[in-house]
Amino acid sequence: MHFTNLSNLKEHPSYLLGKKIAEVCAPLFSNFPINYFCYTKWQKNCGAFVSTDKDWLSYYIQSSYKFLVNGKKIHSWSSDMPYQALAVATSKYDYYNGIIVEKASLGYIETLEFASPNKYADPLEFCCNKDLLNQFLLYFKNNASHIIKVIENNPICFSENRFITKDKVSRQSCSYCGEGFSSFIAHKKIRFKFQDQEVFFSPREFEVLCLLAKGKNMTEVAAMLQLSRRTVETYLYNAKNKTGAYTVNQLLDNFTDSLF
Repeated sequence: MHFTNLSNLKEHPSYLLGKKIAEVCAPLFSNFPINYFCYTKWQKNCGAFVSTDKDWLSYYIQSSYKFLVNGKKIHSWSSDMPYQALAVATSKYDYYNGIIVEKASLGYIETLEFASPNKYADPLEFCCNKDLLNQFLLYFKNNASHIIKVIENNPICFSENRFITKDKVSRQSCSYCGEGFSSFIAHKKIRFKFQDQEVFFSPREFEVLCLLAKGKNMTEVAAMLQLSRRTVETYLYNAKNKTGAYTVNQLLDNFTDSLF
């Protein structure tokens, strides 16, 4: 049964089952700097939502704010969420540095949303660990399988104007510099598999690629990392050589594919 009456959202399973989802996600919150998670299964304009915070989910769904689906494989709240919504997320709910990960399958798209309890923590640290992210998703689907079945039978449907198309995504400047993420990768080599080859990125190369994958341009990345644009271009050049990519777009496509 498709649900379209957003004014009665408090009667919907996505709202009523929020507490149970929070219980399932307790190990995630206790072991990582993350305090919010939302899983959505999108089929066309209809989404099956489960969230650890029914009130934030209700606030966003009942607003006129838009959704970005089938855009980048990883993007931040700050790149496509209105400033008003970001302000409410931080001031009322203590949700910072939100990240959305998209996993496309035949006939549907899954989105995983994570946020941190303060501006100094960054869920990107967790999201960029492919094995850990996939392990959590398997754990979540196993322990919340009965809940997911309920919400899949009760998707919430939206009109076309509630969605951001890829060519209209605004590139807003990020309000943080990823201090937690930077400290996590300091002094480490990050290993990835690109197709059949193993590649090691330096911490700076990896940081630049993550920010570009989140939708930042090279000028923004340079400002955030306090580097010159020329230095950022050098990191990209080195990363392209390591992966065999011919263009920046090909490099970023390979990079996000290897992550997710």
